[in-house]
Amino acid sequence: MALRTVGQRFINGLTQCTTQICFQEAKSLRQTVVARHIFGSRTGFRAESFSSQAQTVGNNDLNDSSLYSLVNVKVKGNDEAVLKSYTHFVTRAANILNIDISKRILLPTRKERYTLLKSPHIYKKHRAQYEIRTHARLLQLKNLTSDTSDVFLEYIQRNLPEGVSMSVEHTALEGMPDYLQPPLEALEFLKRQANEGNQLTETS
Repeated sequence: MALRTVGQRFINGLTQCTTQICFQEAKSLRQTVVARHIFGSRTGFRAESFSSQAQTVGNNDLNDSSLYSLVNVKVKGNDEAVLKSYTHFVTRAANILNIDISKRILLPTRKERYTLLKSPHIYKKHRAQYEIRTHARLLQLKNLTSDTSDVFLEYIQRNLPEGVSMSVEHTALEGMPDYLQPPLEALEFLKRQANEGNQLTETS
């Protein structure tokens, strides 16, 4: 009899715990449904993304971003029509995003010819000649930050069609090191000479 009462109490405790857990899960599920209804079904609601710490980190990243004077985007492909369409897509995306795309250079077509036997083992006189043409385009982007360059390149790489390869070259701007800069005394001397020359021209 005592064992039966203990078992009933244990079962009752388990049912209470499960009901509490289910109630908590239902409550959290209701909160997520309300958040999705307010912020949209595709966007995730995260409290830490709105914290001030994340904003300060983003500002530091923006301050530390470098500047690219030139970004060369070279694309290659065997189908000229696909390559032309993709080049038009990249140019249009750059114009919409106010990115300075200065030049679109048509690179020379690379041709590779292979002479093979029509039959795998015999009839050497009967041969077939195959030619592979690789078309290339060069797009030049100017005056981009590293963040803008990364985002734009990721966007166009995600939309890269099949059979097209891409290579990117960056030209970064860096400050002149101290050992290459002229000393302050030399700069002051040059300024004095310039001022004296201006005074002489005015008097004459």
